[in-house]
Amino acid sequence: MARRVVLIKALLTTLPLYQYAVILALTSIHKQIELVIRVFLWQGGKVETKKLSLVKWGEVTEPYYKGGLAIRILRIMNLASGAKITWRFIIGKRN
Repeated sequence: MARRVVLIKALLTTLPLYQYAVILALTSIHKQIELVIRVFLWQGGKVETKKLSLVKWGEVTEPYYKGGLAIRILRIMNLASGAKITWRFIIGKRN
């Protein structure tokens, strides 16, 4: 399970970061990506075997100090990236 969490944090939640910096994604896209992450976390990517979630998704995304696994919420990452680009455009900063 720990290996899956590391892979999710290192790869699955960071893949859409470049696109998030440019566009605001639809809610359906966020839900599809989170579904892939959930299936990978609980089932190891095996779609044919259905397993129950052991913990609510809201608790999984909580920070470590609150008892969660600190998996990022993609919708919030998308909004933060868009706000950062907008802010840099407003103040005229190039890098």
